[in-house]
Amino acid sequence: MPVFAAGLFVAATALVWAPGFSPVWFLFLCLIGLLGAWLVRQRLLWLGGFCLGLLLASHAIHERLMPSALDDLGEQTVVVTEGRVLGLVADHGFSQRFDFQVDVIDGEPLARPVRLRVSWSEPLLAPASGEQWRLPLQLREPAARPLPGQFDQARWQFRHGLAGTARVMPEATAVRLEPGGAGMDRLRTRLGQAVAESLADSPASALIRGITVGDRSGFDSGQWAVLNATGTTHLVAISGLHIGMVGGLVFLLGQGLARLLPAPWPARLSGALLGLAAAGAYAMLAGFALPTVRALSMFAVMVLLLLLRRRTGFAGGLATAAVVVLVLDPLAVMDPGFYLSFALVAFVLAVVAGGDRPGRAVAFVRIQWVTGLAILPVLMLFFGLGPLSSPLANAIAVPLFSFLVVPLSLLGAALSLGGLDTLAAWFWSGAGLVLDGLWPVLSLLAELPALPTVAGYPLIAALLALLAILAVVLPGPRVARAALLLGLLPLVVGLNGRDQPDIRVWSLPAGGQVWQLDLAEERLIWLQAGRGDLRGPLLDWLARAMRRPGSRLLFNPEQGVGSATLDHLQSSLPELAPGQFLLPDLRGMPAGVARHCPQGAMGGDEIHFVRGPGQDGLPQCQLLAESGDWRLRLDPSGLVVEHPALSRPLHLDEGLAREKGRVGLRLEGRGEVAYLSRQPRWWRP
Repeated sequence: MPVFAAGLFVAATALVWAPGFSPVWFLFLCLIGLLGAWLVRQRLLWLGGFCLGLLLASHAIHERLMPSALDDLGEQTVVVTEGRVLGLVADHGFSQRFDFQVDVIDGEPLARPVRLRVSWSEPLLAPASGEQWRLPLQLREPAARPLPGQFDQARWQFRHGLAGTARVMPEATAVRLEPGGAGMDRLRTRLGQAVAESLADSPASALIRGITVGDRSGFDSGQWAVLNATGTTHLVAISGLHIGMVGGLVFLLGQGLARLLPAPWPARLSGALLGLAAAGAYAMLAGFALPTVRALSMFAVMVLLLLLRRRTGFAGGLATAAVVVLVLDPLAVMDPGFYLSFALVAFVLAVVAGGDRPGRAVAFVRIQWVTGLAILPVLMLFFGLGPLSSPLANAIAVPLFSFLVVPLSLLGAALSLGGLDTLAAWFWSGAGLVLDGLWPVLSLLAELPALPTVAGYPLIAALLALLAILAVVLPGPRVARAALLLGLLPLVVGLNGRDQPDIRVWSLPAGGQVWQLDLAEERLIWLQAGRGDLRGPLLDWLARAMRRPGSRLLFNPEQGVGSATLDHLQSSLPELAPGQFLLPDLRGMPAGVARHCPQGAMGGDEIHFVRGPGQDGLPQCQLLAESGDWRLRLDPSGLVVEHPALSRPLHLDEGLAREKGRVGLRLEGRGEVAYLSRQPRWWRP
């Protein structure tokens, strides 16, 4: 089974990730596949899994990319639609957001319904799950290409099968055609409202709703910041930890009760059926979200192998679970949670099956420790986050969530469904008290520093870090374990050395631009933006990008995108030192003023201000960045790249990046060639 699972995984990964692979990486992946097919004895199994992966992944991608009725409609187009509200309705105070299945557009039924993410500001009649509506919608333009580490909305829409986003036109009339039925989403909505009413004044209310019914719309930015900074976001997502804990606990209880009561079938079968039923009910309560379905599939496979008494070993069991998950959802290779789930399960099983056979208490402590350690490389790889507090935070939070918060929350949900709302409120209050006591500890740990973002090859760094974690948690020869610990160096030190500069440029949704220049030891971020772009996502990215030692920020306000000043930017980024802001704003200064460089030393050894000849031949202030033989000169005329091997200086045309905020460019320098290349989005064919 591991051979078949490997072939299936390689095929799905190659098909989904191929557009973002450089030729070297794609060739490396092909060589690995050919080598695996040659070395393994069960070549037919490997090839069978590979072919099945190609078939399933290509079909899933084809389903996502099929033409829809919205393709011929331009951006900002207003259409009258009829359809049904799907899932939970997220209430954000003055606006509501929900998924809407469109069946009719301008009176014409659609042969293939499409799903839209719809926002509605101040509705007179709030929509509810399952209701049929006629809505006048204004289609929004496709999501912009995000900055590194930011939420990629277009990727998320593609993954969840959404055709786009829209908003309800306030000046038009929306009509509710049919009320919603008594479906599971209505039940989830009622439970979420019951939790909110019971814990109206508690910050833990949103967290308990997320754990109980999978509704995380109530989380505020402060809660997300603490969870991200401590690597504990997986605790508020109904995933493998919660499904496995609930199913496993009910399995043990059912098996124990069956042994006490006479029954014509084995006690293990009774426990397995009850455990699967409990896990399935919890997944249903969570709305069968993608992580929940993946966790339920893994749990079902493990229970089935246990019932069949198959001695597959933990590698075989994990491979079987991977096959089931990928067959049901081949695009799961796009999800960070896919790698996080299997990595954590593999590490936990490795700890339990370790050669020293620790006692239960030691094994429990070691599992909590390895959970926090194993999360670090995955967070670095997919999110650019490296919270040093993750091992300690998970060691504290995981037991509290597993044995107190989740059981109390679910018992409260069961009592509420049975009509015992008063008693349910007591259980939810108990879970809230635990979270109220835990949250100050997590907030304190969130203040600890984070590992620097790896600037070289994050995939290699993550794999090396996983090997190093094995050396920490598993028994074995000390010399070999010490050698494996060297794999942590790329994450601790960072792969920042380079023989040529790395230049990238992104367009911002409101019309601004961000240029990032990475040299051997220093980083310059040249920001051309107005107040319309100086919002949370950009500011969060700037705060992370400027953590690298030697980082400097040069701000040039774009008045056409809304007035903005350096004081406004500095007040929005209080964590940055004043010395990290460079002056003057070269691009916005008249030529006469730009001839005068700022007094004193500003910048570093590689990035500094100089006086040089301008376009009119007269001396003017310029910002010079030097890395080896590469020289990057920024003056009021733009950014110029110089290299002895180039026949002429390369003027980087900023207009190349202005295509409705959807283009990311990167300077590629190889030998005598330097050019701006488009960066493919790895996740989409």
